[in-house]
Amino acid sequence: MKTKLTLIIAAIALAACGKPQIKLTFKGMESDNIIVVSTAIKDIPDIGGNNDPRNKVDTIKIEDNKVIIPVAEYPSAYTIFIDDNRIFAFTTPNDRLTYRVKYTENGFEYEANGSDIVEGISDYDEFVRPIMTQINLSPRKTQEDFDKIQELRKQRNEMLAEWVGNNINNPAVLFILSQYADYETILEFSPKIESLVKSSPIKEIFKSRVSEAEKYLAMKKAQESIIEGAIAPDFTLNDNQGEPFTLSTLRGKWVVLDFWGTWCGWCIKGIPEMKKYYAKLNKRCEFVSIDCNEGKDKWLAGLKKYEMPWTQVYQPTDSTPYEDVSIMYGISAFPTKIILTPEGAVHKVFVGETPDFYKELENVVK
Repeated sequence: MKTKLTLIIAAIALAACGKPQIKLTFKGMESDNIIVVSTAIKDIPDIGGNNDPRNKVDTIKIEDNKVIIPVAEYPSAYTIFIDDNRIFAFTTPNDRLTYRVKYTENGFEYEANGSDIVEGISDYDEFVRPIMTQINLSPRKTQEDFDKIQELRKQRNEMLAEWVGNNINNPAVLFILSQYADYETILEFSPKIESLVKSSPIKEIFKSRVSEAEKYLAMKKAQESIIEGAIAPDFTLNDNQGEPFTLSTLRGKWVVLDFWGTWCGWCIKGIPEMKKYYAKLNKRCEFVSIDCNEGKDKWLAGLKKYEMPWTQVYQPTDSTPYEDVSIMYGISAFPTKIILTPEGAVHKVFVGETPDFYKELENVVK
């Protein structure tokens, strides 16, 4: 009986010891608390800022120089704020992670164990810690100071690329690229880590960043090419009847491209003036409104409400950066109106709802 009881107690102790958790121990810590922000990994690509209710925020008291954070029952990301520093953790429901945090004469340091991804992040942070310390301690008073910081950040980016190149099969690579790399570096390494992406618990986070990078660089290229006199890119989008509309079919007429959305307050405010000038000029000028960044149902409801009598087409939200007409035209603000010549060239671009657009339109369409 005694032997059985001993075995039961040992089994309970073993189960408690193996409980999934994040354990942090501290040395040289002065603060009494840490702040922990946790989010389900599946939600991160579309999380709506710091106040999104899907972010769980806890302030946890440090007791006996340690903190134990229970691991969620679903794959999760944790950002742990320790004074002015932060460390990242990614967990599955069975993980037991340990972090040893200490303050030394060199500043904040930590070491992580328990999974390949957190150990990789810890290794990267240690690799760049010297230059990050320089960046964090650099004065920010003069232009010379900021120029120096920019140079340090450039060096940090070079170190990031070096670390990723030397650790190309490390599962932490996806996080390092997603969190710290510039868009060019993300796209440089993306083709080299396809197999890593397929098996990673944070693959959707990385894919989201790749999409951002592709969108940014495509838009940057477009903004350099959408200049006065340049031939406007042709495109085909479906109209509100579900029929395809192709821009080049309007060659021979002046054209107004109106990039808008029912979510855009200034776009809505401009509709009465657009109607006024369309009624005045529609025999010599075609208006084409291109709805962006919203669901099709909202767009159709908006058309019914605002009764815009000119061509209406819809840009699907699931388009790639290379299919998205708003990116093709380098649209960074709404509304944006572009006047095209009868030859299909860009005449002038107007950002925002401005009377200058209507003055120019009336001057050229005669």
